Amino acid sequence: MAWAPFVALFIARISKGRTIRETIAATLLLPTLANFLWYGVVGGAGIHYDITGALSEQGLESAVFATIGHLPLTPILAIAVLFLIGGFFLTSANGAAMALCMCVSGEEEPNKHIRVFWEVALGVIGAVLAATGSLNVIQTASIATAFPLMILLIVLVFGTFRGLGRYKEKELDGEVGG
Repeated sequence: MAWAPFVALFIARISKGRTIRETIAATLLLPTLANFLWYGVVGGAGIHYDITGALSEQGLESAVFATIGHLPLTPILAIAVLFLIGGFFLTSANGAAMALCMCVSGEEEPNKHIRVFWEVALGVIGAVLAATGSLNVIQTASIATAFPLMILLIVLVFGTFRGLGRYKEKELDGEVGG
C-alpha cells in the first residue's frame, strides 16, 4: 500500500503507448500468477517444514533459503531467488526515484542528474535506517498510513472503472479516434 503512489506513476510512465489490456496483463495478471506459484510451492513447503520442525534452528531472516535448501534444485532456486529479490529492489528503487523526480521537477522526463541524486539519496537513507535499526519506525508508519491510503485507492479504482466506461461509450459513439 505504501508503494502504490510511486508504482502508479512508474507504471503510467512505462505503459505509454501500450493498450490498457497489455498494461493490465503485465501489471496484474503475470505478477499474480507468479505469486500464486511462489506461495503455492515455497510457501506451502515453508509451512510444512515449520510444522515438522525442520526449520526450527534457522532464524526468520534465513527462512526462505532454509526452505529452499529442502527443495529439489536448490542451487537453481537460490540463484533465482537472489535474482528476483535483486530485481525487486532495483525496480522498486528506480520507480520510487522516477516518481520523486517527476513530482519534484514537474517534468515527465526529468534531468538524469536529478534522477541519480534521488536514487543515491534513497539508497543512503535506506542503508542508514537499516544500520541504525530505525527501520521499524518507518515500517510502523507505513502500516499506520496504509488504511487511509487503502480508502483512497478504492475510490481511485472506482474512478478508473468509471473513466474506462465513459471512454468505451465515447469509443462506441465514434468520438474517440484510434
